[in-house]
Amino acid sequence: MYHNTTQETATQVIAFSQKTKKQDDLILEIATQMEKPFSAKDIYKRYPIANVPITSIRRAINTLFNKYKIVRTGNKVEGLYGKPEYQYKII
Repeated sequence: MYHNTTQETATQVIAFSQKTKKQDDLILEIATQMEKPFSAKDIYKRYPIANVPITSIRRAINTLFNKYKIVRTGNKVEGLYGKPEYQYKII
């Protein structure tokens, strides 16, 4: 899901939405392959495209959470920058 916070044109929104959907699907695929609960950091370490911002991964995880594809486990782990982040699992 692309959130048009910068008032882009309809054509740009469609293009960005398609790219975002692909990222959501890729993150869900990576998560499905994991044998244990995962965090954004875990997905980031396995993401096949170099230099993707971890904030993009967090956004996709939030989208998957809101679409009921994944759930929070209730546990937190240390993230890339030392701050706690939630762990999730596939439903």
